[in-house]
Amino acid sequence: MSNDFLNSEEDAYLNTRNENNVSEMKVKLIEPSLEICDINLRKWNMNKSNGKTSSSYVLTTYWNAVSKRNALKIGTLVQLWAFRKGSELCFALVKL
Repeated sequence: MSNDFLNSEEDAYLNTRNENNVSEMKVKLIEPSLEICDINLRKWNMNKSNGKTSSSYVLTTYWNAVSKRNALKIGTLVQLWAFRKGSELCFALVKL
């Protein structure tokens, strides 16, 4: 997955780890319901059996509430768009 949506400072920050072995940043999310909420963005690194690392960017902490408010179920197709409001990283979730 490309991290082109992050600036260099955000990328470096998400590559650091705190005492819980995670780093997260608060971002704005526009939900399919058009509600705007704060949600946390994390980078998860997973070690593969071949010695390489695979990374995923995930929205956490308030995801279950977002999912419930927007009737997202397993198998629901969505798109996640990244954009900036000034210098602030934001996301828009679109239910297809």
